[in-house]
Amino acid sequence: MSVSVVIPAYNAERFIRQTLDSVLNQSYRDMEIIIVDDGSKDATLSIIQDYATRDDRIKVYSQTNKGGSAARNLGVEKSTGEFVAFLDADDLWHPHKIQKQVDVFLNSSEKVGLVYTFSRMIDTQGYIEGQTGACVAKSGDVFYDLLKYNFIGNGSVAMVRRNLIPKPHAFDPEQIGNDDIYFYLKMAALSEVGVVPEFLVGYRWNTGQNNSANIDRQINSYKMMIQRLLKLYPDIPKSVLKHADAGFYMSYAQTLFKRKQYGHAIRLLGKFVLTHPPYLVSQDFFRFIKLVLRWGHRKIFRTQLRKDLFLGSKTL
Repeated sequence: MSVSVVIPAYNAERFIRQTLDSVLNQSYRDMEIIIVDDGSKDATLSIIQDYATRDDRIKVYSQTNKGGSAARNLGVEKSTGEFVAFLDADDLWHPHKIQKQVDVFLNSSEKVGLVYTFSRMIDTQGYIEGQTGACVAKSGDVFYDLLKYNFIGNGSVAMVRRNLIPKPHAFDPEQIGNDDIYFYLKMAALSEVGVVPEFLVGYRWNTGQNNSANIDRQINSYKMMIQRLLKLYPDIPKSVLKHADAGFYMSYAQTLFKRKQYGHAIRLLGKFVLTHPPYLVSQDFFRFIKLVLRWGHRKIFRTQLRKDLFLGSKTL
């Protein structure tokens, strides 16, 4: 069963070598690796071209800068595998990640169109950051659950069945921001979801910068995604949509808090409280409070966890 790995890359020279090494070190060998350079202005293209001379499974494509969604769509278009796995150009995979996902597909119904894994957050040096990452296991018909809360987590954990990818393209190039979860939601609407409940992805969550303007863009992007979903699936209950709104605000506030953007996190929480007061007694809100308390001891956790590089750990 062949797997196509699709990697969009833009100005990724800092991490692309580590990312590609984690793919080439996969125990599952029946892969093609498709890298789409999205008009990088640094040495990204020359680095991936050098890798392609050393492994004939690597195929390199280049386009003018059109964004990550367009790059992923080109990768899917050029792919030939029965399954497609997506990986961001700064993230890392455990050596058995692909094998374990293929095993789930082999032992599941053909109705399963997406299989994801848990992920750990890692810092710029590749060290495991914090105690956990995305680690919620749900399977089957999860469309409403996924809309309420993005438990899949990020763009490097999913493998999908090629013949179930939404048409006309996997990722909507007009959906700027939240494009990963939008794609996952469309997959969950069309198929069942499977999970490998193991930490097999290192997600580099703190390589970018957030500011107040980015918060507004993320909020607008989320609202656009909901509008698009309602056009596709107009029967989504209002109660689910309200829960989804609350989950979005909480999730993004958590991200801002982890990035030490405390002022922006409080601002977003303020919007959350004003629009969703009943959510203050929910499990998700108490989970956030626990995160705040735990993050107060972050230096202790970091000292313990910096002993393990993600790539050097077999159990993660």
